[in-house]
Amino acid sequence: MDFSYTAEQKQITDMVAEFVDEEIVPVAAEIDKKDEFPADIIDELAELGLMGMPFPEEYGGAGLDYHAYPAALEEISRGSGGLGTIVAAHISLAGNMVYAFGDESQKEAYLTPLAEGRDVGAFALSEPGAGSDVPAMETTAERDGDGYVIDGNKLWISNGSVAD
Repeated sequence: MDFSYTAEQKQITDMVAEFVDEEIVPVAAEIDKKDEFPADIIDELAELGLMGMPFPEEYGGAGLDYHAYPAALEEISRGSGGLGTIVAAHISLAGNMVYAFGDESQKEAYLTPLAEGRDVGAFALSEPGAGSDVPAMETTAERDGDGYVIDGNKLWISNGSVAD
């Protein structure tokens, strides 16, 4: 199997690398020191179409394949590991669940603003008694009319303090 980049994948990776070197690397230490969500950089990534990299254009994404997306994410993480984690949780953990399992109305309502970078996605997994051992988790979701009642505890939620 040939894992070398196509011309388009190389162009995307080079564009992201240039952005990272110019906009992220100079402020990466400050992002870590302040321990604050870098909303301005997230907005810039959204303007470049990088907050919805693997999602189809019909949902506001960039339509990148799963060779270009991780390459771009690797470049973002090279500049700031924390920022790479924010983007990965937003796309791979939050947005991808809506894309994979949501119906058309949910994709329009939730995936499109995530892919366009207007909203930030979160992901909740770890529990006090289970860690990330999914079969041992105790949180439940019970249908209640048009919604759900969620009952349980989480240790942390990736992007939880800033998610929409």
